[in-house]
Amino acid sequence: MMSQISTKAHRCCSTEKQRLVSELRACDYCSDNYNDHHDCYRRVAMESGQNAQDCLIE
Repeated sequence: MMSQISTKAHRCCSTEKQRLVSELRACDYCSDNYNDHHDCYRRVAMESGQNAQDCLIE
């Protein structure tokens, strides 16, 4: 399946993964309690999932 993904989409997904990791780290450092941490992770994951879908559609 990876051979069917274009180079542009692969680069986009790699960039999105790096952004996801940095955003999750920010959630780890900025959250004061479990609920804030959970909400931050959920928000970041939803955004990242949508961005990854957009990468694969291109």
